[in-house]
Amino acid sequence: MKRYIKSTIGLCLLSLLFISHKSVNDNTVIKLNSDEFNVLMGHQGSLEGSIKYGPNKGNGFSEKDNDIVYGFTDVNDKITWTVEVPETADYLVAIQYTGKEFQGQTPDCTVEIISNGKVLSTALRGLTQYNESRKVAGTRQWFDEVIPLKKGINTITFHFSEISSKQIKAAKEELDNGIPPKSSASIAVKDIALVRPKVWNAMKVRAKELKPDLSWMRDGKYGLFIHWSLFTYPLYGDKQAFETFEWGVNTFDVDVFADLVAETGASWVTFTTCHGMQMFPAPIKTLEKVLPGRTTERDLIADLAEALNKRDIKLLLYYNMSPRGELAAKLGIEENPDKWFQYLNDFAREVSLRYGKSIAGWGYIDSSFSAYVMNMPWEKYYRSLKAGNPDAVVAISSHWWAQYSPFNDLQTSDSGGSLNNPLDKKLFEEGGRYEGLQEHSSFVLDGSWFPKEPFNGIIRRDSNSKGGPTFSEQEYLDYFHKMAKANVPVTVNMLITQDVTRDQPFVNPKSLEFMKKVKIALGK
Repeated sequence: MKRYIKSTIGLCLLSLLFISHKSVNDNTVIKLNSDEFNVLMGHQGSLEGSIKYGPNKGNGFSEKDNDIVYGFTDVNDKITWTVEVPETADYLVAIQYTGKEFQGQTPDCTVEIISNGKVLSTALRGLTQYNESRKVAGTRQWFDEVIPLKKGINTITFHFSEISSKQIKAAKEELDNGIPPKSSASIAVKDIALVRPKVWNAMKVRAKELKPDLSWMRDGKYGLFIHWSLFTYPLYGDKQAFETFEWGVNTFDVDVFADLVAETGASWVTFTTCHGMQMFPAPIKTLEKVLPGRTTERDLIADLAEALNKRDIKLLLYYNMSPRGELAAKLGIEENPDKWFQYLNDFAREVSLRYGKSIAGWGYIDSSFSAYVMNMPWEKYYRSLKAGNPDAVVAISSHWWAQYSPFNDLQTSDSGGSLNNPLDKKLFEEGGRYEGLQEHSSFVLDGSWFPKEPFNGIIRRDSNSKGGPTFSEQEYLDYFHKMAKANVPVTVNMLITQDVTRDQPFVNPKSLEFMKKVKIALGK
């Protein structure tokens, strides 16, 4: 028999208990935008009871911050947010949560949101398995009713009204022993979202109208992910690419590279730009203005696009938002995130207009979590990314959490060396974690996205690695066939040297030979 702790507090008493009338500290007030999708992170709320912030509670400017609240064992464990609302209105409410113990099964827990005398209640659904044991999936669940918020200051409180014995046991163990980064065994809260119904419905309509046709990715089956990043090395030498960036750009032979891509049968290339440090292999004025010396005279992206397009191969770009480091310091984004948002829009717009339809879009927008925490206007950014090519694909990675907004096209995440199965199709349906997105998968063929030490003549992850594919040929071929059958495009990462020339290998020869076999096996 299921055992629950049940809330017996009446509605009137709840209203008195959960609505604060004490003075508000301005530093804790979150201003809502009535025309946007608003996110209130767990770490932005005040806590009551035994619950705790995740071990890396931070300001949202670290992708590794564990912005969850965990340890729910009692109905009196509460998170309360204080918000300032520009005008009286009703808001849809969603909760985003996780819990490894409840993946693939129903938590048998009921939660409530309370504000201004209104109580919303919902039974938590089961979490969908992520297909990778070391990562815990999150889910966003909408309440059936709306919450009324008045103009000015409001408080919004979340708590469990029914808690299963399994949740209590898992939460108590974690309160005693702590939780690992990015995960929890018990149900833990990531955030709640607030949006006015007509705003949300209009957003979804506009987003659907802007979706590109991605049949070319499904038909093409697979592409290459090339981390020609600032952290790779030349075939010989111990200086990383960021130390000799201009030399690497000028050395890069786009025709020999494009010939190799054609040999693999890849239909597209996702090419890494601005990986961590903001350095872009072309003369981009927006970046140069903020961080002088981080661009190059040669436009390697234009040259790459021309060489690949001649061979009927599309070029996509990887971009890291870089919410930390020099760019963050220069823009002062912790004090004024709007300045960072404007930079990201200006950069995206300049790049998209510069290359137009010669690039097929953005295959991976990384380190975007901080923008989500700070409530970035995603529609504006989405349109900036497509300014020069309305058909461009946009892949803003939310990893294993729900997508940040309807303005996105391609589901993508960092799956490392794992060969993940196709995800549950329900995740891409209305209300799912990746609603409206094209499913997509990526993995590293050589054991790493980029080398961990100098190559010293052997293209491999490090000196402890043999180099080349990490799984058996048959395991990979079975995977490619499975994904093609499920209409899931795959992007395969191959290690690459900084010096791409005809005079020497620049990818691992064993990896290249394997990709040629994939081309034959998939009939390309």
